[in-house]
Amino acid sequence: MENKEQSQLQAGNVIHADKEYYRILVLTENTVIFVQLDVSRLNIVRFSTELLKYRMNLGEFEKVEWNDDYRVKKLTLDEEEEIARKAKAMERMLQSMYPAWERISSKETKPEVKALMQELGCRKTTVYKLIRLYLQSGRNRYSLVDGRKGEKNRVNDYKTGDSVRGHGDKTVANDERLEEIFQDGYQYFLKGKEAGVSLKSAYRYLVGKHYMTQEYVDGALVQKMLPLEEIPTYKRFWTYCKKQGGENGIMPLKMSAKERRNNARLLLGNSQSGCAGPGHIVEVDEVEIDMINVSTQDSRQVVGRAVMYLAIDVYSCCIVGCWVDYANNSFVGITNLLMSLFFDGREQYERYGLTAPVEVCPMGFIPQELRTDHGAEYTSEDMRRVGREIGMNIVLAPPATGSMKGLVEQSFHQFQELVRGAAAGTGVIMKKHDSRHYETACTDLDDIRRMAYRFVIYFNQHKRDGYPLTKEMIQADVPPIPASIWQYGCEYLMTPRWLTESTKKTAFFALLKTDRKFQISRRGVTYRGLFYENGEPWLLEKMWKTGKKREALPGVRYDPRSINHVYLMEDGVLHVIPLNEIREEQKSFKNMSWKEYDGLWKRKKETGKGLEAHDLEQQVSVQRDMADVIRTAKKLQNAGKNRKKDIRNARKQEQENGQISNTLADRLTAGKADVVTGLPDTGRIPEHTWDQKENITEKKTAKTVKSSETILEVLPDDFSGMEKYWGL
Repeated sequence: MENKEQSQLQAGNVIHADKEYYRILVLTENTVIFVQLDVSRLNIVRFSTELLKYRMNLGEFEKVEWNDDYRVKKLTLDEEEEIARKAKAMERMLQSMYPAWERISSKETKPEVKALMQELGCRKTTVYKLIRLYLQSGRNRYSLVDGRKGEKNRVNDYKTGDSVRGHGDKTVANDERLEEIFQDGYQYFLKGKEAGVSLKSAYRYLVGKHYMTQEYVDGALVQKMLPLEEIPTYKRFWTYCKKQGGENGIMPLKMSAKERRNNARLLLGNSQSGCAGPGHIVEVDEVEIDMINVSTQDSRQVVGRAVMYLAIDVYSCCIVGCWVDYANNSFVGITNLLMSLFFDGREQYERYGLTAPVEVCPMGFIPQELRTDHGAEYTSEDMRRVGREIGMNIVLAPPATGSMKGLVEQSFHQFQELVRGAAAGTGVIMKKHDSRHYETACTDLDDIRRMAYRFVIYFNQHKRDGYPLTKEMIQADVPPIPASIWQYGCEYLMTPRWLTESTKKTAFFALLKTDRKFQISRRGVTYRGLFYENGEPWLLEKMWKTGKKREALPGVRYDPRSINHVYLMEDGVLHVIPLNEIREEQKSFKNMSWKEYDGLWKRKKETGKGLEAHDLEQQVSVQRDMADVIRTAKKLQNAGKNRKKDIRNARKQEQENGQISNTLADRLTAGKADVVTGLPDTGRIPEHTWDQKENITEKKTAKTVKSSETILEVLPDDFSGMEKYWGL
């Protein structure tokens, strides 16, 4: 019987064989490629999948757990770009040699490796070391981090006459003044690009404005340019502008003319132009479905239209990610789609009784490029950060040119056509004035999701007559079906960058948001009345070191869908910190989204602000009453000085008097009759004759009191005479 572990093997798993460990780099129906671990020499092995199954059944190969410890330090933007450059060069080399990767570890001459040496500018030994580390890590880009990291992060202070390192003889340092000058030139370019202003024109503008001097020579005003050593180069300005808006941000786009040209352009290429193979380029977009939905809680409550997100592999035309929700043009919506792509969302299909086989619905990989439009969710800083952290280049298609990502647009059109045909007018928005879509709506979000997932399974298996099959595909009898084309590409062209255990946590952490500033104190990780704590020693130590202060805790991220957890990655380890439910008030906030909690926090602040005036008024009032009591007591005090002798006996006598005048019988007696028995209270303490003591009420007349001052009436200590206040 076939080994059960064989069906669970995937790229990235580690196999133990003959006291050695190997990582699976590629696993297809016919071929498996290994790289040996725990060695300093590159060793790549390739043999048939049937042989792997045979040796697994014999017990010669065993799947084992492997802990990859790639401690990712905090990287600067330049270091992130350098790692991305190395990873792209490495992937190009691997694609050019695929599937014969065992040639890399052979002694034969390899032009592909020589080209990689020239591109990276490294020696042969360094390049082979990078290849070994990259493959042994399961193609984890952070294995390419320079071990000398930190050297480039030093702050360089240059004198006026010193040349700037890396800029020839230029003495213009990267200071705040240069930032302001470049920003001025960049804004000039943005304002004038519609009128044809080029980046070179913007550079000449900033040179003329900031690096030209005027002086009078023989009575004439003459403009002179500063020496070239004191002027930044055009390349530095171009690099600055590219970082500001991406490569498309510095192109002189003329929207109206471009739109007209796009509609009538020559079709010299197709969607697959520039695509190396499966998993290289993925198109993503979203669309509002032309069907009105009702609530899942109340089938008569209309909630509007759902939004469908799709991710399509450009090479094979396979749909590799799908998500349906009500979040439109938001970071939450696009990250929902990326989660279904990265983390193998087949369990979503199973919820609706559908089966998505691996050979039909490929998922669980990171594309090298993501082709998107100019939506706010794709151009945001959060999305650019996600791309940097997982090594995914985000390519923005020109605005108003949907045909530049025609695969995903065409799939939306096909889905809408199928929905309209199946619904027969039920809840479908018709393009006519008497459309009764609100009155006839009956489907909820679960119904739409089931239809969407069923469409994905159909789409990946349907025949595409217009697909440009190559000569090799025709000779191999590959049908024009997306799933078959994907399998052929993985077998003979390239393998996608599959997510392994070492890269899943990095990808997950990248999809979290970073725009909230968390703090840490003795109460744990805090944010606006929320407290998080997981009991782990490293966190308890941080809490202890804060003392009685609250300190900023950088690096904490959160999932906007739920406040139940926050996340922190330190030294490559992902820490999940839950809400502290030991505090009773925290339980009431559980399972709320951050948007919901922000609304509660705002309401709490408004309530507190509205009570500020009332609270201040009460404080003033009680302080005034206390002051009146003290003034009255001072004025009614006997003449003479206070006696400090025999304080203990006086205090004891005062205590006895207070106990006698405040007994339980006094509280249970009303009108000198026992409220329990109805009989006279025979055990009642006899009333005191206040004539034997100094009558404190007579002190009022013994002193002259100003008419403007308030005097409080002083009553006997046994509370007698206060029946009028108790209503007795």
